Amino acid sequence: MITYIEGQILTKVISLESDQILKRNDSNNIENNNCVISIKDEIIKDKNVEDSEFLYMEDGLVIQFKYRKILISKDVHKSVSKIKYSDKLKVKKIDFKKSEELIKINNNKNLIKYLNVIPLNSKFGKIINNNYKSNDGKKGILYKYYSNINIFIYNQENDFYYGIVYKNGNEYFKFKDNIVNNNEYDLIREIGNNKIFIKDNIIKFMETKIISKLIEQKKRAIINDNKIITADIECYLDENNKNKINKENNYKFIPYSCMWYTKKENKCYISMEFNSWEDMIERFIEDLQIKFNKYTIYFHNLSNFDGIFLLKILYKKYKTKILFKDEKSISINISDKKDNNKKIKKNTFNLNFKDSLLLLPMSLEKLIEDFSIETKKLPFPYWFVTKNNINYKGEIPNYNYYYKYFNLENYNNYLRLFKNFNKDNPWNLIEETKKYIFNDVKSLYEIIEIFNKEIYNLESYNITDVISISSLALNIFLTNYYNKNKTPIHIPRLAQYNEIKTAYFGGRVEIYKPYGEDLYIYDVNSLYPFVMLNDMPIGDMTKSSDTNLYNYFGFCYVTVNVPENIINPILPFRDEFKNVYNPKKYSLINI
Repeated sequence: MITYIEGQILTKVISLESDQILKRNDSNNIENNNCVISIKDEIIKDKNVEDSEFLYMEDGLVIQFKYRKILISKDVHKSVSKIKYSDKLKVKKIDFKKSEELIKINNNKNLIKYLNVIPLNSKFGKIINNNYKSNDGKKGILYKYYSNINIFIYNQENDFYYGIVYKNGNEYFKFKDNIVNNNEYDLIREIGNNKIFIKDNIIKFMETKIISKLIEQKKRAIINDNKIITADIECYLDENNKNKINKENNYKFIPYSCMWYTKKENKCYISMEFNSWEDMIERFIEDLQIKFNKYTIYFHNLSNFDGIFLLKILYKKYKTKILFKDEKSISINISDKKDNNKKIKKNTFNLNFKDSLLLLPMSLEKLIEDFSIETKKLPFPYWFVTKNNINYKGEIPNYNYYYKYFNLENYNNYLRLFKNFNKDNPWNLIEETKKYIFNDVKSLYEIIEIFNKEIYNLESYNITDVISISSLALNIFLTNYYNKNKTPIHIPRLAQYNEIKTAYFGGRVEIYKPYGEDLYIYDVNSLYPFVMLNDMPIGDMTKSSDTNLYNYFGFCYVTVNVPENIINPILPFRDEFKNVYNPKKYSLINI
């Protein structure tokens, strides 16, 4: 099968600008000796055709692409597409198959059915009853438009009137007409959430109001939730720290210790006391389940590290709900336990595992300093521990096992260790692991406890109800500062959100020349909040096919004619791999 597609082609993204795709079963006419085949791009270029023709082969089908060369000097915005917005829509039944007519009314096929049974003016046909009264008591004039279509007009007020269309004696739809007098249109007809703008019995354009939900105001917390636990998992590198799982220096870690901590009690687990590290984690979770129903357990880096080991056990044993972001588990909830047949047994317990690093995005060592915590993080030889030396007792491991890089502060911390150990009291890996993990979970608990109380006292909100610092800020705003009645915030529907998102690009910050002399450096403080103080398109969205850009305050689909001699193109383009760049060679950029 050969398919001819006429229109604009940008790399592998094909813009179908014509209405028809012609199909022919003559692929046998293509001779292999006339083609050059590139396996990498799967492109077959015919030697006998112009540069504007390509053959594309995929799954046994041959597709020939034909596109027009676009010159900057021409009015390309008028010639590229066959859809002519200047064409006038005739007062005839609308053809569903004609794309130019369908686009005029926002691709709303249901609305077409209504427009096909009512005139595009106020001539509703022959009067059959001047004093018609509807079933609900409305009084007005009843017209006969078609044999099976009656139109009832009521509530005529100056330039407004309301109508009901009856089809086969049953109410079909309601409408409202507004007679206006300007150069663009003379009649505005409203059907549901749609407005049709008409001039001289011709539809000029249409607008559809898209009703959206409002963000609800949050309620303040009555009591401070202090059901908080901190936990951690310690690991070693497998097989002498050399078994890498990929080329990016990512290593395979194996848990050998874990611990949970509360103000009243804590417990540490060592894998040597169990048949496997999986059994250790399972006992760790079971103890939490039995003692701490409806608690929130914080791991500092759950998303990137600890959660990976937890999920392996949780999936097997519990009813597990996970919230993912960027393919990482940022929140894990477990409730009912499964039996050996993986059937869920209903229980009353509920545990939430969350990442404190998302709530307080700094290293634990930095948080200890900023929160003035007395429990300090201890030095530990991370790179020393292996499967074969967990029970090690002896001399203090070399400095390089503690720190990857040398600095004076680290070295002094390392030297202090020698004051605590000697031949009669050798360094013990298991005992040092317990001390190290204890200080980690205890200091993390003290940090979260302070943060939790401060947020509650200031804003009457519990940090356990959110996942990250950004969601905390948003919920504090919705709890204490948002007024749904005075300043409502609309939630765009997913389809409209995705449309707007395609035109959203972050600023580019690449440095092409890392060195310079006598440079002037410019920066703008608080540019984002400054821009936010300007008027922004808010409220319910309205989708419009009006081609007059002066009537818009919002987002538009436009075709931009880029000057051929532009030095620094400013319009961004996102390719299929989500790479963003500013092309020079594209004559047209669709936004």
